[in-house]
Amino acid sequence: MQTSVLASKKDPLGAMLLDYWNGIKQAVLAVACPLLEMSQMSGRIMFRGADQMNPIELKALAFVGPWTD
Repeated sequence: MQTSVLASKKDPLGAMLLDYWNGIKQAVLAVACPLLEMSQMSGRIMFRGADQMNPIELKALAFVGPWTD
């Protein structure tokens, strides 16, 4: 199986998540979407627990399937 890594410019979300994972806690991504209330997304939001999610997010995760046994 071949693995490839995209350059940061081609994968800004992946770059932000990798930076956050590697200890750069101020890592953010600019967001341009009229459906979202934020203009920047922090890496912290992607690594939070269920107790920090809103009901819609929890319902979406439950729809995908159980994450723990």
